[in-house]
Amino acid sequence: MSDRTEHVFASAGVNPKAAATPLHGAGSPVHDGQRQEMDASDAEVERRRNALRSAGANILEVAMAQAQKGEDPFAVDPNRVRKERRKRQKAEDPEFVAFGTFLKQSLVYIYAAFYIIAQASSYVLVKASFSYMQTPAVLTFLHMLVASAALLAATRFRILEPLQLHAALRGSAVRILLYSSQMLCVFSALHHNSINIVLVWTTAGSAAIESVVNVAVGGRPLSRQATLALGISFGAGVVELMFDTDKVAVGLLMLLLFSTSKAAEATWRHVSNDATLGGRITDSQLLMSMERLVDEEAQLSRSTIAFMQNLVPAVPVLLLGFLCLEGEELVTHELSVPGVKVMVSACMAYAVATVSQLLLDEKLDRPSSKLAVRAAALIGAVLLFAFEFHAGMMSLLLTLVSVAASLLVIQRSAASEQGYKAPGMAGETRNTGIA
Repeated sequence: MSDRTEHVFASAGVNPKAAATPLHGAGSPVHDGQRQEMDASDAEVERRRNALRSAGANILEVAMAQAQKGEDPFAVDPNRVRKERRKRQKAEDPEFVAFGTFLKQSLVYIYAAFYIIAQASSYVLVKASFSYMQTPAVLTFLHMLVASAALLAATRFRILEPLQLHAALRGSAVRILLYSSQMLCVFSALHHNSINIVLVWTTAGSAAIESVVNVAVGGRPLSRQATLALGISFGAGVVELMFDTDKVAVGLLMLLLFSTSKAAEATWRHVSNDATLGGRITDSQLLMSMERLVDEEAQLSRSTIAFMQNLVPAVPVLLLGFLCLEGEELVTHELSVPGVKVMVSACMAYAVATVSQLLLDEKLDRPSSKLAVRAAALIGAVLLFAFEFHAGMMSLLLTLVSVAASLLVIQRSAASEQGYKAPGMAGETRNTGIA
């Protein structure tokens, strides 16, 4: 050993002679028993290495053979995945599996309960919000903003199908215009009129408008039962409108604008099936534009359309409110804590109703089931309004009769049009504002 090496060992506090002594050679301080244990451990490690090399070689050989046959060696075998899943399920607690199965089968009822409670309470909460601040456009903006955030969160957590934002603005342009106008009209009508008048107008009036459009554009006359139900609904609605004292001309004007937008929506549904409207439209450029809009809308998911029709018109609605001097109302009237709670509750109820309705659209296939859920929400709204605002018994009965008859008309119309409409359009009932 050189002098430099000895100096390095000495500076580290190690005896150079001890360091130069081989560990496992002659004169090693390791005992014979310890040497045998180390040899056995090295043999075990070497055996495992050889086993891993052998397994890797086998896997590589199988992968090369599959690649030579033109197969994907990294493809997942679905049968093997199912077998592994069954093995894991067998190891799980059977009570836990049974509860999961029950919960999965009960999702429709859970969604329906959320929708009915939220939708029914939305009318009362919005009406109560106007007691604290009379700003329909600002309240509409808040509802749209909260609903957009709820829809975005639901898609992020994969509760709803992913958003298709590419070319979504053009594909949902018609829906955005119709939805925002109807929602703003309903909120303004609730500001000036009672909930019963708004419900009667939005149900009986909508049923009458859709029936007229179906006859005029689609050429499909109403059945005797639908005609009778429409007459009862319209008659009860007119009597309710005449004897209800909680109405203002501005509110009735908003309902007329709502009916105009509803007629445009019914016409657009016929355009989605026949762009020429039975040969009434012959302009080639107009037909091409409408067909392009219909095709782009058909490619969008329901969640995407709901997200766009709540997000896009939110700021324009707010600006419209400021133009109508709602900003002065915000400045002059200071919000109280109960008022903020009511407004937040109204926005949350609307968001829950929007998300749960989309979930119900995925689970419920029959139009009659969707209509039954909507009927329960409307009847619940009438009863809540009568309880909270002490509506008269006559007004309550007239509203219930009008709403029930209107839903019967819609059900009959949906049944007669089911074979005519495009897939996914038959019996479709969408939210219009909170209606």
